[in-house]
Amino acid sequence: MIHKNSIASQTLTKEKEEKMLKSRKFFVVGLVLMMAAGLVLGIQGNVCAQDAKLVKIHGVGGDTLKGFFIDPEVTYAKKNTIIVWLDGVAQQDIKIEFADGKKCKSVTAYQSDFNLVDLDKERWCYVTSWVSFAGTSSLQFTEVGEYSYKVISKDEKVIATGKLIVE
Repeated sequence: MIHKNSIASQTLTKEKEEKMLKSRKFFVVGLVLMMAAGLVLGIQGNVCAQDAKLVKIHGVGGDTLKGFFIDPEVTYAKKNTIIVWLDGVAQQDIKIEFADGKKCKSVTAYQSDFNLVDLDKERWCYVTSWVSFAGTSSLQFTEVGEYSYKVISKDEKVIATGKLIVE
């Protein structure tokens, strides 16, 4: 004859086993979901990340603009690096101009605020619109080479030159 306490004890043990099994399944499913989310976010971060270089343009001269300071004056970057120009000139708006516009346009991608402009029938430049204080313009350089540019004040009295060397 089976004792009532042993039947109750067996029932409790089965219930505990079922609860433990459910909690293990829940834990495993949660762990798998967390790993999947981490993998997706990790891959996305690597795919979207790009090298970038910041070129700061500062005004010199107090209330009246007397010159520019480009930091760095020569920027070294790897191929496919995004170059961002930051306007730190409070006195006047500026523009950034590449004299060899067609060449520059053909070796860049993902431009922000740059346009190809026909100076005359044979000369083109790649230039920004007027950039206000704290504004930015950017280009991704997709080809190795040396690229010279000018920073020009709105009154066109102040001009400075900078250079990009893409390796």
